[in-house]
Amino acid sequence: MSKDILTFTSPAAAGVSPKCVSTFLDDVRARELALHSFVFLRHGKVFAEGYAAPFKEGEFHRMYSVSKTFVSMAVGALIGEGKLSLDDPVSKYLPEFSELWVDDGLWNGKKMLHKAQNVLTVR
Repeated sequence: MSKDILTFTSPAAAGVSPKCVSTFLDDVRARELALHSFVFLRHGKVFAEGYAAPFKEGEFHRMYSVSKTFVSMAVGALIGEGKLSLDDPVSKYLPEFSELWVDDGLWNGKKMLHKAQNVLTVR
């Protein structure tokens, strides 16, 4: 990470047990996850980071399908700030989703729809 942009601290100073970081790394190894790198922040300060070979700090590498990563991170931040709940109806944020219809397929050559009985949630 760029040392001139972020503030760094220890896990303990960030209020996180160092055991949590080691447990995370143990779980990554046990599950044989292909982790390129990780950075943990709390209260705007980096308290742990790591890079898996052959990746190195400050080195660019190709990443595919990262939009899910950024969306998940944003959703987690919004939940943490109390601005979003996974049980919120999608229509709270996108009003055009307030009235949904379900496709029942064709009947006598005509498309059949019925109004959805359940509310679509963020979850």
